[in-house]
Amino acid sequence: MTEETILTDEDLDRCTDFLNEVPYDVDYDLDHIYRACRNTEQAVLQSPEVQELLAERDALRLALETMVEMVEMNGFGRDYAMDVAQAALAQREV
Repeated sequence: MTEETILTDEDLDRCTDFLNEVPYDVDYDLDHIYRACRNTEQAVLQSPEVQELLAERDALRLALETMVEMVEMNGFGRDYAMDVAQAALAQREV
């Protein structure tokens, strides 16, 4: 189970704002709605497709961070940084 979340509390509030505009009296449990949203979010984050995208994101982020570090060292290791970046991009093409 991942600890990562995408929706902020403010996002959840915006998703339920429409309940204030319902023209008739509705008894709803906002905490239950929030828990359902979080459970759905966690289910989506656990899907193989999203896990693959998150792994790709992390690999690309690492490649970019490596490139930045190398450039900050006046180009030392620039070829290595480029190799790391190209390897990450090549994974995307597979």
